Amino acid sequence: MFALTGFAALGFELYWTRALHHFLGNSTYAFSAMLTTYLTGLATGSWVGGRLADRASSPARTLGYIQAALALSVAATLPLIWNWLPGLDSVIIHPPNWNTYLFRRFLLSFAVMALPTFLSGMTFPLVNRIGIQSLDKIGGKVGHFYFANTAGSIVGSLAAGFVILPLLGTRNALLATSLLSAVVGLAILLKNSRRGTRDVWPGLAAVVLLIVLFVPLSRLAKPLLGDTQDINDIVLFDREDPTAQTRVFRKPNGEMHMAVDGHHIGGTEPAIARKEKILAHLPMVLSPGAQHTLSVGLGSGVTLGTLALYDEIQKMTCVEIVPGVIEGAQFFAAHHGNVMKDPRLDLHLGDGIQHLLTTGDTYDIISSDSKLNPEYAGNSALLSLDYYQLCRSRLADHGIMVQWLAQHFPATETETVIRSFGMAFEHMELFWIDPNSMILVGSPQPIVFDFDRFATLITESDVEQDLKAQNMADPYIMVSQRVAGKEALQAALAEGRPNTWQRPTLEFTVLREVRSKPLDRHEDDNFRFLSRVWQSGGLAVKGSHDEAKLQRFIASTQKFMLGYGSGGGTNYVTNGREALLQGARDNPDDFRITRLLKLIDDGLSEGSASNQNQDTKTLLQKARAQMDTGKPEQALVILDRALKADPENPALKFTRVKALRHLGREEEALALCLGHLENSPDDAPWVSQTSIILSLLGRPAESLPYARHCLELEPESAIYLNNLATTLGRLKQFDEAAESFARVHELDPRVKGSGYFAAAAYSMAGQTELSARWVGICLEKNLGTMEDFRTNSMFENLRQSSHWRDAWNQ
Repeated sequence: MFALTGFAALGFELYWTRALHHFLGNSTYAFSAMLTTYLTGLATGSWVGGRLADRASSPARTLGYIQAALALSVAATLPLIWNWLPGLDSVIIHPPNWNTYLFRRFLLSFAVMALPTFLSGMTFPLVNRIGIQSLDKIGGKVGHFYFANTAGSIVGSLAAGFVILPLLGTRNALLATSLLSAVVGLAILLKNSRRGTRDVWPGLAAVVLLIVLFVPLSRLAKPLLGDTQDINDIVLFDREDPTAQTRVFRKPNGEMHMAVDGHHIGGTEPAIARKEKILAHLPMVLSPGAQHTLSVGLGSGVTLGTLALYDEIQKMTCVEIVPGVIEGAQFFAAHHGNVMKDPRLDLHLGDGIQHLLTTGDTYDIISSDSKLNPEYAGNSALLSLDYYQLCRSRLADHGIMVQWLAQHFPATETETVIRSFGMAFEHMELFWIDPNSMILVGSPQPIVFDFDRFATLITESDVEQDLKAQNMADPYIMVSQRVAGKEALQAALAEGRPNTWQRPTLEFTVLREVRSKPLDRHEDDNFRFLSRVWQSGGLAVKGSHDEAKLQRFIASTQKFMLGYGSGGGTNYVTNGREALLQGARDNPDDFRITRLLKLIDDGLSEGSASNQNQDTKTLLQKARAQMDTGKPEQALVILDRALKADPENPALKFTRVKALRHLGREEEALALCLGHLENSPDDAPWVSQTSIILSLLGRPAESLPYARHCLELEPESAIYLNNLATTLGRLKQFDEAAESFARVHELDPRVKGSGYFAAAAYSMAGQTELSARWVGICLEKNLGTMEDFRTNSMFENLRQSSHWRDAWNQ
């Protein structure tokens, strides 16, 4: 019987972990929360059970009652997880700060597992009390009990993962194993009954109740939806295996998504499909004569399907660790050209690192599309120096490795990955693929873009059509999306350690950094990094090309990137209109910019919000577009509707505050900000917004502490520093204001007015020499006019000084 309790206990742990992945993820922090709960429950139960065992008149019957109670408490977790938790999904996913995020994960784990694990922990001391009849045999008896329980636990873990879970699924596995515990309890009570049915009925009631409720509990449980799945999506494939649960579903608009343990890993939505295709096209262009490729991770199979378009490829090796993903990829056959049946495909079920350690093959291309969802444990190993060195050792002499990074990956962690990648490869290039992908390219040999090779490749009609669909059929566009090489990247990176298997820092930092601010803020950070390291040349090119045309495309691509990165993330491109217009003037042949400008003018500016089924992201985008076109009232209507569906969404709440501010409802906006900061005092965007609103209300003295705190949180933010400088100016603290404005201009010259106000603040502070220098900078960069400097009262001190003439002579 004790062996069966161990069998059930390990099964419960596995089933709860699998189910809670949908809400907690399987990050290091999520696993820590679940394991802490499990061990705390066992320890507490063992402590209480030890005292109860000495006082119980019949420890055996007590054990039977506890097993019955355990069975019912486990069954009760079914409606808790499948029916109650989905209603709290937005609260769980969008906590206001990191500490709250961790607290909610621990609280959720305790809510689900605390009582059952407590009851399970009471088992061992009661069993010891039953079996130990004399102290001189205590060692042997305890050893026998431990052996039985450990053996049961081992068998239970194997059976649960490899037999019961794939056969029954998580819901039914929980119910079946709880029924087993109830039967164990009833058997113990039957054997130790002294008063007939009075002793037995609790165990019998538990068994009967679980048998009667087995089917209703299973059927009434709501499906646990993936993070991109809605209730109306059509599920095409759903499988649980020892590794994970894989689901493929189709949305009403025809898009297909694949999710593993509830987290999106691939699909046919344009941004994801574009990324997966470029991961094949880019290395094929850069790797002359590539014949053998390795893809670490299968996903939807689109990357493999794109590689299969190239006739020169003779063998495509792919390693995928989740069996369900291999089956699920079959449903994407129309999108990957049925590559799963391509005779060139060599598909391995297993771990990518183990494959690289054991294979004797070398590869012309290695494509690593690590699933960078921060809720996933284990990402760190595939973003480490050790992994990249291993890949380097398996590359042919002229081989190419590509590593994808999402634009919303935290910028500090982006730098860590680039640092680790660069240490493994003699040559490295960073590409930005619009709008939201960064791709690292590494090779043992110099990386060269060959225009003649590109021209040869696109003579294959399928390749040309696929590149056209991704707006990459023009070689000038592809090569112009190169951002920087190894030397420039290493010079720009701050000193720091690489991510390694021995010190997997990303395992702990990525999730914390992601949760520190909205994703569009991370996108902004990465765009600032890309702007800082951008090189207007440097990638070696050869073959027939027009150098002047290439330079025009490089210039327009930089403006194209600035258009996306002018503030607010890739979903807020209207901020970048000025940069896009400049790019269009520099290179009228760049159709990407023309198309994006038309989208801004005709698409994103439309205020129609009649479609009640639009998702939160779409509604947020439309609300922001309304604000860009001076219609905050309409933006507020859209935001209020979106918040009804997702009341805790931080981006919606923050945009609503900005809409209220633009409507002149500053007091209402301030109240919302202060309420948010009570729970999240270190949420930088909200701190900044509070400072701005207080300034608008004519309370700059109250605004100043918020402005300073905001800069403490993000000391390299030009926007936050500009807010501080503006507040200091309103308080007539001109010396510090001038230095702050000057620093803003150094950090990001795109911040409007920073150079002009540096000149003005230095003048009002009486530092006329510095003011004259900044006037000269403004005139050189067209940041101000001669007439304005001659008449504006802010420059009175400068005009009356001996440095006034210097301003014009610079």
